[in-house]
Order: sequence, then structure tokens, then C-alpha cells
Amino acid sequence: MLIYVLVLPLFMLADYYLTLLGERLSKEYREHYVLKEYEVNPLWQGDVKKQKWFNPKQLLLVAVFTGIFYFFIQYIGDDYFLLPFLMGMITAPYTIVLGRHLSNLLLFIYIRKNPATLEGKVIIPSTYMLVTSRIMVVPGIFMYIVIYAFTQHTFVLGGVIGSLILYFVHFIWARKAQKKAGS
Repeated sequence: MLIYVLVLPLFMLADYYLTLLGERLSKEYREHYVLKEYEVNPLWQGDVKKQKWFNPKQLLLVAVFTGIFYFFIQYIGDDYFLLPFLMGMITAPYTIVLGRHLSNLLLFIYIRKNPATLEGKVIIPSTYMLVTSRIMVVPGIFMYIVIYAFTQHTFVLGGVIGSLILYFVHFIWARKAQKKAGS
């Protein structure tokens, strides 16, 4: 059971710290792609911009969600449907997000080593970044749907649902950003 409980805080911490690292390494990239915000989650935008490596608010949320998750897992026990379903709901979106972080880091390292690769400047509004971020979730959703079609495993079904939730959360953030930009 311990591995189940540790998945959530490890993913949450990895997401936050890879975002900070990406913000830091994106310097050369951002000379060509001018972004208002690197972080798409409005909850963390200010903290990421300030490079808060010790963030009590983030650590508190990790602890609270881990505690809730622990008690929920204790409640459902070894349920052969709910436990794998829940783990898929958590694992799939985080694998999409963490995979994107790693892709960004590799891209930033490449640009740092090959600065002549990019020329010119593009100004990218926050609303466009949110739409792009949402659209980049689609390949993960598609992958989990295909895997579920072949495996019929509840873990993968949870992954489909979790990935769809991630997609709609990005949709909500984009709508809020559009309203904020319009006002």
C-alpha cells in the first residue's frame, strides 16, 4: 500500500520542481518565444516566476492531498476495481504532464547548446499557451483510449478519465484567462 500512497506526493513534487527547472532553463528559448507566464496553472504562476524552491503553500497541499488519498485508499482497501481505477486517474495525467516537462527540458538544453537554431521573436499570449497546453494533452488521452481498447484494464480506464479531467481543467483555466484578458 505504501507505493500507492507515495505516488501522489512524488508526482506533485516532481511536477512543481520540474516546472521551476523549466522556468530557469528556458532563458534562451524565451529570447525567441516571449511568454507572459511559463506556468499554466494559475495557482503556481507567481511562485514559479519567483523561483520559490521552498514553497510552504505547495508543500501543505501535497501533505493535505496525500493525507486525503491515504485515508481514501484505506477505506477502499484492495477493491479490484476502485484501487486500479483511482491509481490510473492519478498516474495518467501526471505521466502526461511530467513527460511534457522532460520534453521541454530536453528542448531547452538543445537550444542552449545550439543557440543558432532559432531566429526571430514570437510573442505568445497566455491564452494561446493554455490552449496549446490543453491540446498537447490530447495525444495522451488518445494513447490511453487505445490501450484501454486492447486491455480493458480498470487502471487504463482510470487513466482515460484522469486525462480527460486534465484536459477540461486546462479548458477552465483558458476560459478564466480569456475573461481576465477581456476585462
